[in-house]
Amino acid sequence: QHSDFVLSNPCSDFVRLRGSELRFSYLGVPSRQTLNTTLQHLGKLVSGTMEIEGGYTNMPPMLNGSNYDYWKSRMEVFLKSIDSKTWKAVVRGWKHPVLKDTTELKSEDKWTKVEDELALENFKALNVLFNGVDNNMFKLIKQCTVAKDAWEI
Repeated sequence: QHSDFVLSNPCSDFVRLRGSELRFSYLGVPSRQTLNTTLQHLGKLVSGTMEIEGGYTNMPPMLNGSNYDYWKSRMEVFLKSIDSKTWKAVVRGWKHPVLKDTTELKSEDKWTKVEDELALENFKALNVLFNGVDNNMFKLIKQCTVAKDAWEI
């Protein structure tokens, strides 16, 4: 079941976003200003930057360099909502498994179930963080392989 998001104005134009299907139609002829305003809203909606009352529950908040306090508290809750292990990966960090009594990195095919689960939680959190920052912020964290490191930058 898909839910619709409808953006409309008094001139009867509307945009409907349903799952991956986008419908854009007019009832009547819009003015140039109406069309430009609607397209600006559509761009914000599609890019995920439009503020919708209540916010998004399936997308992380976006850090743009000027909203850190807002972003941090919402991102923490967003990560916790995935599951508690994902947030713990941010708090505790993650270390790549090594071969016993060495510093040599263990290949993924040799990881135990627990090691694999811990890695997965780290990469879930890292994915959310990578997708919750704008391009300028991403440049600062793109080399991180540990979610805790990205969070602390």
